[in-house]
Amino acid sequence: MTSPFEPSQKIPIKIPSNHPDLLLGLDNLLQLGLISNDQIKQLARQYLICTVVFTPQTESEPEVISRPRTAPQRPLIATLPPITKPPAKPSFVNSMLQSWGEELSVRWLLFLGVFLVVLSSGVLAASQWERFPAVGQYGVLFAYTLSFCGFTFWAGKQSNLRLTAQTLLIVTLLLVPINFWAMDSFSLWQNPLNLVVMGIASLTLTFITNQLCKNRNIISHFPSGKLPLANIIGLSYLHLGWKLTGFPLIAVYLAMIGTTAITVHHQLTQSEEGTNTETPQWGISLYFTFLIYALLTLLTRAIFIAGVNITELGLAIGICGGLVIWLSEKNSSLNSSALWEKLGGSLLLFGWLVSVITQPAQAIIVSGLSLWFFSRRLQRYNLQLDFLAIFLIGLQTIWLGWRLIPYELQRLVISVATNLTNSQNEPWALLSIALFPYVILMLWITGKLYDQNNQELANFGEYLTLFLGICLTIISLINPTLRTANFLLSTITLSTFIQRRADFYPSLIYLTHSMGVLTLISSINWFLPSLNQEIWAGILLSIMIAEWGFSLGEGIWRRSAWYIGLVLAALSFSLLWVNAQNYWYGNWQNPNSWGIIWLVTPLALTGLAIRTTEPNRTTNSFLSVLAVGVSQLLTLPLPGIRLIGLGMGVTVMLVNTRYLRNQLYA
Repeated sequence: MTSPFEPSQKIPIKIPSNHPDLLLGLDNLLQLGLISNDQIKQLARQYLICTVVFTPQTESEPEVISRPRTAPQRPLIATLPPITKPPAKPSFVNSMLQSWGEELSVRWLLFLGVFLVVLSSGVLAASQWERFPAVGQYGVLFAYTLSFCGFTFWAGKQSNLRLTAQTLLIVTLLLVPINFWAMDSFSLWQNPLNLVVMGIASLTLTFITNQLCKNRNIISHFPSGKLPLANIIGLSYLHLGWKLTGFPLIAVYLAMIGTTAITVHHQLTQSEEGTNTETPQWGISLYFTFLIYALLTLLTRAIFIAGVNITELGLAIGICGGLVIWLSEKNSSLNSSALWEKLGGSLLLFGWLVSVITQPAQAIIVSGLSLWFFSRRLQRYNLQLDFLAIFLIGLQTIWLGWRLIPYELQRLVISVATNLTNSQNEPWALLSIALFPYVILMLWITGKLYDQNNQELANFGEYLTLFLGICLTIISLINPTLRTANFLLSTITLSTFIQRRADFYPSLIYLTHSMGVLTLISSINWFLPSLNQEIWAGILLSIMIAEWGFSLGEGIWRRSAWYIGLVLAALSFSLLWVNAQNYWYGNWQNPNSWGIIWLVTPLALTGLAIRTTEPNRTTNSFLSVLAVGVSQLLTLPLPGIRLIGLGMGVTVMLVNTRYLRNQLYA
């Protein structure tokens, strides 16, 4: 009898146990075959049994039995078996041992047994190893491989030893590249007899690999076609010829590039044919695992045995990491896909680290693979950490690209740029312009994210880009030419960005408007660097009047223009106050009457009060009155302009008292 409850088909439904039609509903489910009699009994024992209380009755009272009005139904409760006592709960130790026993795989036990056999045999042979010739030493490994192969074919024919056959097949396939490694290390081609043994072993191992991969009794769903099989065999043959100068490096790159090309081509072909390559099938996962194992074996031998400079293998390591990540995506339903992805990411990072100092070209390619990896992750998970990784990888790729330029050409470019910008003493300030295209690129990317309704990620990207732009602006402050160019580029970029956005933040508008004013001021300073403070005060007041006039119009810049005008008024007053405070302290050297020009500030504010409505009119009138009082600090010490300042103040107060109907102002 099958189990009354199958976990894969359980459908939880919450209903009241005292519902009068509950038994009728259970009977209907039984009639439809959706529930068994055993399940009804178990539900009744668990939820429908209650204690019955008998009440004694007098003889004069008739016996009345009250029953709920239900449809005719079979006597379900009456046929229930007696309640059995639930089994005792096992102890914590027993539960832990039972869980461990269930999770322990027989395959791992087989691997452990095979490992112990090989290890003990190796220790036994090591004691007398030097007495054997090279062909004899290799013969031990070859005999082990043939033994495992024979047991694999025998176990594959036994219907009850399928797991054992799969385990022995894995061990055999893993030993094949080691055999070719051993043949090359022992230099078997130097002796005719050994060369014959080498040829026989190579053909035998090729035949074994071919037969094992095609044996569908042991390994099902193994990739079909000649290319995957040729790839597996070719990775083993690449272990031959490593005595030739430079061949280890060539062999590693042939393995990495060839395996990647074959695997990608095969997967794309299978996808076009409609084959489901993302199903977590044991044969496909074994094939991918063996490819990564063979590649890592070649890398390990090249680095630790052949002595290849690891800095020359950065690209190979990166390609291997990219292949691992790509295979993990193609098998995203496997439980170990996250582990494969972490392995591929670690290989990419390691490949970049070993090549970034001495091999910038390889580091750029590895960086490109890393950008591909994080962009795929960004599309799936929308994580800010992935966007930050893309941002930093792209930034350092610019540095790597600059290192690819010949040194003489670098010097020429820097020399021309410093002469044009007069930045010979601070050539590093050129970064404020050189890196600005990257700011534009990142703003374009964040715009794409915004169009995809990914608001949170787009905002994060904008903050990163804004931070980079601020850093570049700070770098440019040391040089007038670079500062003006950076301000101009920032203003144009921000303005374009705001115009393309459907909604925008007021802070971004204020920043863009401020950058435009700073660009104008920096340009004047660039062309006329010797202007004194009084002239600069006049320039700031002129810009102030223009901004306040602009604030009377319409558009998104109106509010920011009013505030920027206030800031410019304060800056101009601070420039004029430098001389005025000397007059207040009795220092009359080089007296001038430039302070009178600041009277334009209360006049402009009064004009704003006349042209605006409440509540802006009250604010402008109040500021105008305040400016009248402040302006007297610049004019009262000088007899020549004192009367002008007081007369202008009376006139402005008369106009503003009309709007500020308060006795204090009157």
